[in-house]
Amino acid sequence: MGPFLDEAVRAGIENYTIRHEQAIAMAAQAYSYVRRDVGVGAVTSGPAMTNAITGLATAWANCWPMLLLGGSSELGKRGLGDFQELPQVESASPYCRWAVSVDEPRRIPWFVSEAVKRATHGRPGPVYLDLPADVLTASVPESEVEEHPVSPEPPRPAADAALVERAASALARAERPLLILGKGAAWADAAPEARALVDELGIPFVPSPMGKGVVPDDHPLCMAGARSFALRQADLVILAGARFNWTFHFGRPPRFAEDARVVQIDIEPSEIGLARPAEAGLVGDARTVLAQLREAAAGRVERREEWIAALGRERAGNAAQIAQLADAPGERLNLYRMYRDINEVVGPDAVVVADGEATMAISRVMQPNARARERLDAGTTGCMGVGIPYAIGAQIARPEARVVCAMGDFAAGWNGMDLETAVRYELPILFVVANNGSIRRRPGRALSADDFGPDDAVRYDRLMAAFGGHAEHVESARELRPALERAVAAGRPALVHVLIDPGARRKLRLAQPGGPHAVRRRLTLPALRTPLAAPRQRCQNVARGRRRREPPRPRRRSSGGTGWTGPTRPSRRPSARTCRTSSGRCPSATARWRSTTGPAPTPSGRATASRTTRRRRRTRLSGSAPSPTGAGSRPTGRATTAGAVSRRWSSSS
Repeated sequence: MGPFLDEAVRAGIENYTIRHEQAIAMAAQAYSYVRRDVGVGAVTSGPAMTNAITGLATAWANCWPMLLLGGSSELGKRGLGDFQELPQVESASPYCRWAVSVDEPRRIPWFVSEAVKRATHGRPGPVYLDLPADVLTASVPESEVEEHPVSPEPPRPAADAALVERAASALARAERPLLILGKGAAWADAAPEARALVDELGIPFVPSPMGKGVVPDDHPLCMAGARSFALRQADLVILAGARFNWTFHFGRPPRFAEDARVVQIDIEPSEIGLARPAEAGLVGDARTVLAQLREAAAGRVERREEWIAALGRERAGNAAQIAQLADAPGERLNLYRMYRDINEVVGPDAVVVADGEATMAISRVMQPNARARERLDAGTTGCMGVGIPYAIGAQIARPEARVVCAMGDFAAGWNGMDLETAVRYELPILFVVANNGSIRRRPGRALSADDFGPDDAVRYDRLMAAFGGHAEHVESARELRPALERAVAAGRPALVHVLIDPGARRKLRLAQPGGPHAVRRRLTLPALRTPLAAPRQRCQNVARGRRRREPPRPRRRSSGGTGWTGPTRPSRRPSARTCRTSSGRCPSATARWRSTTGPAPTPSGRATASRTTRRRRRTRLSGSAPSPTGAGSRPTGRATTAGAVSRRWSSSS
């Protein structure tokens, strides 16, 4: 791709060198969406091109246009094992509207024009042009090049008039109408028509995460703060440039009313009625169709004041809960407090990028948008790692805007080396890493504030400082706002690293398996034994959310039945291992473990024991009789976890 890039520079085409090919594709599609244009990414052959496929997949799922150019092996050496020869076109095809190999240098203008047209006309999406080395470096007389005009602006088709009338009639009959605005409406520049429809007909609306800003979030009929209630209670849903995918629960109960009717507006005919039947499927450009619907419904739709008031009450109640979380006392920060301070420092006009599970979800609630295409996040694929490249693409597309990228500590690492790209090109992006220690969590282990402190965090601020950007480290609530103000005033790429309390709760979080009150256990058995799960034991100190230590492993009795094999150990006293709390040991005696004996397992993992031995073991576990060996009584008491394992072995014999 070297000759191509050299010519691009000489032609005055602005280009940016990004470290990873995945980030190249992601930055190009973010540029496309924010600027409403076609961003172009160029990568070399083989693994460089396959690295970019995740970027193609995110653009494909989000329906964002972009053009990816990839170098490839020579046409004349295909199939012979040429350098970095891979099936690149075949690999890209599932995630592209068009993927093709350029086979003739004279036709390159046609391929480029056709690629742009296919990326932008109809439902947008990525395209891939494969450029073999011998085609890319070939020289041909300029007179033989097939000139082709630049692809025209995409058309804006209108919907069928009869179906528009059906939709207007449904809207007039609705008692609880709801408009859902998606990023398809944002791409269509449908903001003026959507605002007019909402204002003139008095229809409450809920935006999708990246549909925020089509109508400003501070509009009185924006019910994003009552989203769940609005979806459940609406009897007519107008879906404009959004899809009934997982983001909107496929349009099905219980998230939506079973008898709710649907009016669907989409540029793609196959999307109509895909997840839920539509009473009126309006195929066309969102901007054009919303104008048609407003004209057809004018004077026929009454403002539903009771419905709007009910939504307003729900929104106010949720807002009060969020305010309590943002005002939570203490020095340890939560995400609500972090976002409140960010909003106060950067203002409402920033381009917002969010990456990471909790960081992204709470950003949708806390960060308002006033204009379309000024919020970007993981989108339909839920792809982690989009934050840094999306922020780079958005800043290039909107050099005058303030771009704020908030990421979790896990998400920040995916494309973290491209922080250097932002520094190298002096892109004044404000990066905020909300570090709640998620990268340090282990499966089956909860992380609390006591386990995660300043010395446990991966210090992303030091990475930014090493690259030459402005870096801040925040450990307490009082430090956050001054750090943000210094970062904004620096006028260059800046990263604010914020320690977040890993135990901070999210609004209306449901109890989940493995939550803070789940008792986790791990039983490590010797080789050749079948791993068996011990029955759950409950500690009286469970309210503290602390975990139990595992029990000692069952020990094997000698064949004579008079003692233990291995080290001399006639009995085992109750273990002093107890639940651990922040203040010391758990006072509950029930937290202690007792051990018991078990038969020797066979190599297959199944235990063998005679009927008499099993009877003796049951007697010993019940504590009603002394040991049959005559060597003295074993400690008695209720059956413990180790005893339960022994019973499990015997029952399988």
